[in-house]
Amino acid sequence: MNDYTNLSSSIERTSKYLIPSLPTSPRNSSILDPKQNIDDSEEIFSLEPVEFNSPSKFLALSVENDTVHIPLPSDHADSVCSIYTDPNAFHSIIAYSNGLNFYYHNTWDTAILLAPLKDKIISSVGWFKPIFTETPEPNSASALLGLDNGKIIHVELNSNDKPGKKTLKLATEVFQLDDHESIQSLEIESFPGRSLDTNTIIFLTTKNKFYQFIQDQDYPFSNNPSIQAPFTTFFKIHNKRFYFLEIGDENSQGKLSLYRKFHEFGAGSTPNSFAWLTENGVYFGSLSYGSQQAGDSLIETANIIPYDFDQNEAASNLILTEFHIILLTGKRVQVISRLNSEVVFEKTIESENCALQLAVDSINRTYWVLTPTELIEIVVQDETRDLWKIFLQQKKFESSIKYCKSDQQKSIVYRAQADHYFDTKRFLLSATYYAKSNAKVEEVAIKYLNQRDITSLKTFLYNKLLSLSKKITLLATWLVQVFLVMLGLLDKTILTGTTAQGEMDPSAASAKEERDLLVEEFHLFLDTFNIYLHPKTVLNFIGSYARNDSLVHYLYLLKDYPAIIEHYLFEKNYKKSLKVLNKNGSPEDFYRHKNLDPEKLIPAFIEYESVNVSEEANYSKTSSSLNQKSEGSQADSNQALRYLEFAVYQLMSQSKVLHNYFFSLLVKQNTKSEAKILEFLEFFSENPVCNLEYALSLCLKYNRVFSATFIYSLLDCHEDSVALALKIGDVELAIQQINKLNESRDFGQDIIGETITESRNIEMEKRLWLQVLKYLIQEKNDLARAIEILKKTNLITVQDLLVYYPNFDSIGDLKDVLCETLDDYEQQVNNLHMDMQESMKNASLISDEIRNINSRYAIIAENEQCQICFQPALIKEIYVFPCQHVFHCDCLTRKVLVSSIRINAKKIRLLQAKIADISKKRRELKLANIGGLFSGIQKKSKAQPKDSLTKVDELVKDLVNLELKSRKELDDIVARECVLCGEPNIKSIAIPFIDDEKDSDLVASWSL
Repeated sequence: MNDYTNLSSSIERTSKYLIPSLPTSPRNSSILDPKQNIDDSEEIFSLEPVEFNSPSKFLALSVENDTVHIPLPSDHADSVCSIYTDPNAFHSIIAYSNGLNFYYHNTWDTAILLAPLKDKIISSVGWFKPIFTETPEPNSASALLGLDNGKIIHVELNSNDKPGKKTLKLATEVFQLDDHESIQSLEIESFPGRSLDTNTIIFLTTKNKFYQFIQDQDYPFSNNPSIQAPFTTFFKIHNKRFYFLEIGDENSQGKLSLYRKFHEFGAGSTPNSFAWLTENGVYFGSLSYGSQQAGDSLIETANIIPYDFDQNEAASNLILTEFHIILLTGKRVQVISRLNSEVVFEKTIESENCALQLAVDSINRTYWVLTPTELIEIVVQDETRDLWKIFLQQKKFESSIKYCKSDQQKSIVYRAQADHYFDTKRFLLSATYYAKSNAKVEEVAIKYLNQRDITSLKTFLYNKLLSLSKKITLLATWLVQVFLVMLGLLDKTILTGTTAQGEMDPSAASAKEERDLLVEEFHLFLDTFNIYLHPKTVLNFIGSYARNDSLVHYLYLLKDYPAIIEHYLFEKNYKKSLKVLNKNGSPEDFYRHKNLDPEKLIPAFIEYESVNVSEEANYSKTSSSLNQKSEGSQADSNQALRYLEFAVYQLMSQSKVLHNYFFSLLVKQNTKSEAKILEFLEFFSENPVCNLEYALSLCLKYNRVFSATFIYSLLDCHEDSVALALKIGDVELAIQQINKLNESRDFGQDIIGETITESRNIEMEKRLWLQVLKYLIQEKNDLARAIEILKKTNLITVQDLLVYYPNFDSIGDLKDVLCETLDDYEQQVNNLHMDMQESMKNASLISDEIRNINSRYAIIAENEQCQICFQPALIKEIYVFPCQHVFHCDCLTRKVLVSSIRINAKKIRLLQAKIADISKKRRELKLANIGGLFSGIQKKSKAQPKDSLTKVDELVKDLVNLELKSRKELDDIVARECVLCGEPNIKSIAIPFIDDEKDSDLVASWSL
């Protein structure tokens, strides 16, 4: 029994049953330690032998110190044995080349003979994974047996009846290959996202053919073991509807290996890649699961790696890992990279006999080589260690960075990426990656200087400065000079493209926008790296380039306010100089004369005023109206007025001359607003300092009516005040003056004790009211307003009002006006009441609606599935309808596209294209703004970006808003109603279940 050829014909058949108690090698135990620093010189793959001795009479496997006996007759001792174990290591089928087949459960001591399978030569076994349970020792198993004559047998095993007659509950032939080839590999997998009765996939290989059986969702079948031979129905339906690939002839072993990336989810996880031994080489690729049906292929991308050895010595077995393929050829173990097809490990096993089998423990993810006398573990140490080099050679820089393990490796990748972009003339993009690498600053700077690309040089220096842990003053100062040079070049372009009349050509206008952006960027740079700059050197640089705006900005950063004041004085910008002096000036910066008399400055103010008046006259000639200058701009431009305002209100000067001059300046301002004048009069109303008669004459001269009426009130000339207000037709102003009389009377009696008697005040107030009423009736003929005023005072009666009425015989008109007024008032009251009731009702409805909206939500279970693709719902964006149906966004969109009319389908595609275009533009903006700088999108016209970092944010924000709007339009079409319980599904009742044209074969099979 020392012939172990074909010990296991499936790549992933070896599991915990075969090797649960093998000692773990010290090297293997360190693989899982991510902190271990593995030298690049150490090989990724190595072989670790573990002794394994077998007896001579019975085939025995050592499992945790237990011996399993197989009752093989002595006359069959030379038969070749193969062992097939389910992925959870509970059930095993032991097949001999003489047609004797045994079944063993891991709780038994002895295997039992499966008599119904006598003379069946088993070449492969596919275990049915969906029936596996969470129990530690399931008692039943279902499998498909692939025979050497191309037949497939469905078996049901039961360990409860050992060694009874019901151990093999079912053994039914379900399929026969047409060419009767030996089935080398058989895998049963589940289609992710589909229901249990429609998710079966079967992979089957022979020596030169690769078959794929995908269950059609229109033909579900139950996998319940109580139903006799469910796979008979499966293969009957798929007899003519399967996909197969043929490569070479029968000179290959035809073994198949599947790889599950997420193996931690157990044996039920779905494989995502495959490898198949063919005559021409190893055919491998990736598997993709979507909407495939019977007859389709799951292979997404595939490639073939030719053998590098003599065809007479073909590979006998293989194992597929995440990035490599392990081949077994005689005594040689060879590991080939899946990424570049290069051999990364090769070693010959030092044994008298050939190696029999490669095996993988899919649960623990360990790999083994089986020989007649020993087990050899293939130890994998950091399989991804050298991937960054492979991706770098293929110029897949992002993938290379992903697998870098050290900063030095990343620097190498960044340097190669930068060189690639530089060689392809993408200088601005290369600058960002040069900054991330360890390239010498001088070397890179010379590259860009030779190309005369100052923008890329600036980008490189800026990003390099950001990456340094210790900022270097020399590098930051160099960057200041680069900014200034760029600004100078833009100024030259602007000057060249600007005419004498100030008009700019397109190049000059573009350069101006770019200069403004660059100035903001330069100031931001100064703000960020101020502490690393040498002030004197930077000030000399900025001054030599005559950048006054940048000079002031940097002086503010240095808080050198005396220098700022001096700079503004040199430019004769006194307004800004005074502003800085007022806000940041120190006491020694102000006037040193503490006893300065403002009255003595009046001659200087008069001289200044004459100059200021001439400037205002020039301004009025170039402006369409004096009203274009606001009050604030008037006050700010007249420095004499500003100082006098300070002297009057803050210093509380009591100089009559100063007050009179200040008031004259206020009255003469070129503005219609009298706010400043009234503020002055109200402030000093109790104790006026200026000459009120002089002030009144100025107000009348310059038509300052409001101020004049106020002065009349101060002088107790109330009749003149009302008369002036009525003269300009301002009834409200006249009423205000009468109210001031009331205030004056009350104030005089209670506090001051004026000599005017109460009766005289009442008489004067009555005269003033009659004066207003007379004006309204005789001049304005406004009886309604007169009656309205009549109601507000108890001093005037209707008899007093009739004196001014022109036509005594038509007194009825007055009655009609009064009645109409009363009716209008009543109607207004009613309307207001109705509006209030309606508003209260609407407010209540809105409040209820808001509360209802806030309470709407949907709870999605973590195992919820999309009702179209039946994949887990929470892996993608979803739509949830009130009917509790859940769909993936992309699945629902495809469903709606199929069933929609042409107009809606066209609109959906347009919106999808629009959203994709917006997303592309957002990625371009992000790429263009690498490192915190706005680098722009290079165009053929070499136009520079139009905005700064703030503009970029605004563009991104606009794109986001536009994308949200487009997505909302798409949602309104796609998610208007549920496709399962809405109108589209109701209309589908008229669609026949069978298409006479597409399913003609099926229709013909029903004919009698």
